[in-house]
Amino acid sequence: MELKTALSTVLLLLLFTLSSALTWPWQHQPLKIYVYDMNKFYGGKVFPCVNTWCCTFTNRLLRSKYFTSDGDAADYYYIPLVASIQNASYAAKMFNHIKMNYPWWNRTAAAGQVRHIMMLQSDKGPTDSGFHDMDKGIYMGNPHLPDEFNPASPNRKVAFFMLNGKRDGSDMGNKECGTCFQIGKDIMYPTPQNICGPLCGYNLTVLRQHAIWNSTHARLQQDLHKPRTNTLFYGGTIGTPETWDSTGRGGIYKNYVNKTGYLIARAGESKRVSFAETMRESDWCFAPLGHHGGDPDRYGAGIMFGCLPVMLNSSEYEEPGVRRAIPNALPLEEILPWHLFGTVIDVTHLDRLDAQLKCLAPRISKMRAVLAAVWRHFLYTSVYGSYLGEDDAHDAFEGLMSVLKQRARHNYTLSPLTWQRLRHREQFFPCLACNTTATCGEPSPNVSAAAVSWYAKHEQWLKAAWGHALGGHAAASHSAWLH
Repeated sequence: MELKTALSTVLLLLLFTLSSALTWPWQHQPLKIYVYDMNKFYGGKVFPCVNTWCCTFTNRLLRSKYFTSDGDAADYYYIPLVASIQNASYAAKMFNHIKMNYPWWNRTAAAGQVRHIMMLQSDKGPTDSGFHDMDKGIYMGNPHLPDEFNPASPNRKVAFFMLNGKRDGSDMGNKECGTCFQIGKDIMYPTPQNICGPLCGYNLTVLRQHAIWNSTHARLQQDLHKPRTNTLFYGGTIGTPETWDSTGRGGIYKNYVNKTGYLIARAGESKRVSFAETMRESDWCFAPLGHHGGDPDRYGAGIMFGCLPVMLNSSEYEEPGVRRAIPNALPLEEILPWHLFGTVIDVTHLDRLDAQLKCLAPRISKMRAVLAAVWRHFLYTSVYGSYLGEDDAHDAFEGLMSVLKQRARHNYTLSPLTWQRLRHREQFFPCLACNTTATCGEPSPNVSAAAVSWYAKHEQWLKAAWGHALGGHAAASHSAWLH
């Protein structure tokens, strides 16, 4: 019991390490990123460019403190795209151009390091970005691409910033894939507002009117503890209202459309609701995959209103005669403690979600307090300007940089403890046992060794951060209810 209590305290304390006044240990390390000049390859003056997210991100990187023009001094090497690639053959030419004209690809690849990065702005990553040859019926696993470039290959030496975290390729032992996310290489980034993101279903004026992070300190304290009308909210398109829908939309509708406390608003069928007001009155917001299996962008909008995200731990795809689970990554999962401000569920277990949320009910106020420390990581304040008066020191762009800093400290990969946390979520997320025959409640018994070890690494920052998330003057009263 003492270990359990101590662990609980450490878990709760971690929320403050993400506050605006604190930095992670790896953030003290300088990070430098070289950006390739691709104008020669494209045959003209293409960069700087505008009008696409790839262009916007490239421009932000070029004006950041992380940019270096000295490739020999760089930690990472960024390959800019305007939008997408024409086809796999064109992708091969682009990578070969880099290999032939610059020394850093061969150097890093020979060292077994993944230090080249590309930003992909499409819903399904490389599939939507031209790495396959659709006209030839070639999916990922493309013979036109060597392993070092091939999104499907476990030997790939380029990392992708992606909107979608479906690990449907080599992580599952598959030679072909759609999204092809590889844990430890690719990074799922928060959805920016030009795609949907924090302004999904409303505008900036409405956000500022209803977001709880725009409140005074006293009002915020009330909002953290205030009972809400709805247990869970989801509103949007539901193409197939059946449990076998792999996006999760059909399952949430089929199981909960008529359940008390659950507000499931199906576009074209249900009465129109105000997304902003409804999310502010809901404890949980369901973030399924996109209508066609793409970006699960609803989490960002819900977080702005203190609505705890329910994400898919795994989705599904169908092979002849069998359905297989696809594990899903989460945005900035390497640095954000998702188990402290959200929950995950397999798409095949949505019928058990109610039991899981009942198990989590006593934790809701504490989990919402964690959001007070992390919500800035879901906004591109340094790109689009301030949404709620926040500065840009800990926005989504800085979050991506923090992931790279952390990796650079571990030979450009994940630390053993981060591998453990990402591969074995059941050891960290409470109440996932509600989806099994095990006792519903605390995390796996193995959590003691895994979690204590991981959090102990940050112990010296925990106490220093104690009062920052909700105001230092409130540290004493805040600590009382945390316990």
